[in-house]
Amino acid sequence: MYADGVRLWRSGLVKGGDPAVPVHVNLAGHRTVRLVVEPHSPFDDLMLADWAESKFRCS
Repeated sequence: MYADGVRLWRSGLVKGGDPAVPVHVNLAGHRTVRLVVEPHSPFDDLMLADWAESKFRCS
């Protein structure tokens, strides 16, 4: 997860069928958020992610 181009958080390896990974990051003062999928190895050609039910909560 990036905010204003700076990485704020990175998960461990998540495989297909794994449960969603909750993320708790302070976004105060940031203007942009970017969710990124990165390859696990140099041999990974296809990286899929499902952000369809992503939610942001302000508290």
